[in-house]
Amino acid sequence: MRKKTTPKRLGVALNGDAYEKIVALGERRGQEQLRLFYWRPSIGDDRYTAIVDPAMLVPAESELIETGNVSFTDSYLMRVLAAAPQGCGIGIVHNHFSPGWQGLSRDDARTESQYLAPVVCAARELPLVGLTVGSDGQLSGRFWDMEGNKAKKRDVDRIKVVGKWFMQFHRPGTAPEIGDANNRIATLSVWGEKKQAQLESFRVGIVGLGSVGSMVSESLARMGIRDFILVDDDTLEERNLDRTTGASRIDVLLRTPKVRISKRTIRRAATGDDPQIKALRMKLQDERALRALLDCDFVFSCVDRHLPRYILDYLAYSHLIPVIDGGIHICIPDSTKPSLDISWRIHLAAPGRPCLQCIGGYEYSKVGLERDGLIDDPKYINGAPELKKEYDARENVFCFSMSCAAHEVIQFLGYALDEPAVSPAMPQMYFAGAGLMFKAPYQVDGSCKPECQVKRYDSKAIDLTKILA
Repeated sequence: MRKKTTPKRLGVALNGDAYEKIVALGERRGQEQLRLFYWRPSIGDDRYTAIVDPAMLVPAESELIETGNVSFTDSYLMRVLAAAPQGCGIGIVHNHFSPGWQGLSRDDARTESQYLAPVVCAARELPLVGLTVGSDGQLSGRFWDMEGNKAKKRDVDRIKVVGKWFMQFHRPGTAPEIGDANNRIATLSVWGEKKQAQLESFRVGIVGLGSVGSMVSESLARMGIRDFILVDDDTLEERNLDRTTGASRIDVLLRTPKVRISKRTIRRAATGDDPQIKALRMKLQDERALRALLDCDFVFSCVDRHLPRYILDYLAYSHLIPVIDGGIHICIPDSTKPSLDISWRIHLAAPGRPCLQCIGGYEYSKVGLERDGLIDDPKYINGAPELKKEYDARENVFCFSMSCAAHEVIQFLGYALDEPAVSPAMPQMYFAGAGLMFKAPYQVDGSCKPECQVKRYDSKAIDLTKILA
């Protein structure tokens, strides 16, 4: 039986390469163009997103019928269906020569609903996705599902482009708006009401609610963001009090979960109306946590281990959900290093940018150790002095976490709001002793290394639980 879409919020996501190919359809003045494409479903608790594959089969000249409008022959559709990768749906995109969110002409609607949808839905057991690009580059979209012998159209609420820069397009009537903003006038005055409304529309995930994550959550809440997903399986201990925002001695006595402390802090700090907070006390690798994060627009990585960064790296590139990561390194003086060395790294991972592995954000060899539970096995870790030293390290100072958290939020703002004056959103290293920020070492063109495994899964919407096998 064919799988129908559930009544979730519908969206489409594509990387920068796919978007450039679609915009290029409008280059022939006066003659519309089209492409059939593949897409994969990314299914969260609340959102059903079609992830567009940037590899599009180009029609031969004989497979297009061009009369100002454009249509295609059966041979093009059959060729696309025959080459479809496993698990992929089929979509169609064409261009119009007017700006803005595009409606469908009678011919467009007939082609998609009466010809394509019945064939595609039967062959692929997934809906048909239709996209239209306007002369200004704005995308509009819809899903076609079959109900009996008739195709039913559902318009998507939002289409996002995740690449070197971030863009999103909203269906008319669904664009974000802000209400009473008297309690965030200073914030709104920096970039204006339109971008503030966009900021407040984002659903943000935060993984790790310790020193950095707790500060990130409060900062976002004070700026007006009101939709959060929090993931952390840890409870507060006395040693956490010197660097966890919102924590108290009572929380130590009660062993309060860190997600509950951050949820409480967000509610107290929120300037937006009616904050929605899903607090998940569980490890990131729990299937429920991974599914919840697929509902997010952005995810902050505030973790101190290799395995979570490894998972979030694939989330960013495979499901097109940008991840903002930061980490603090403190080297205490010993016989080999005579002076205190303090630095922190910040990076936003997304297609078109280097992944976390390529900039040294985690070590693959330690991912396996953490996955297999060896790092938490006293017998194993006590027999590996260098590993024990790394994983037992507790050095930190509240202000270092403050700076790392601030730089993570700044990278998020620069990217999400397309504000390069706020942040270049590139890998950065801050050296506290020199008081200087440098670009972190990575490929000159800003891409991943040629041998990178993560970029192979760009826009593939993979099952994240399977990368742990």
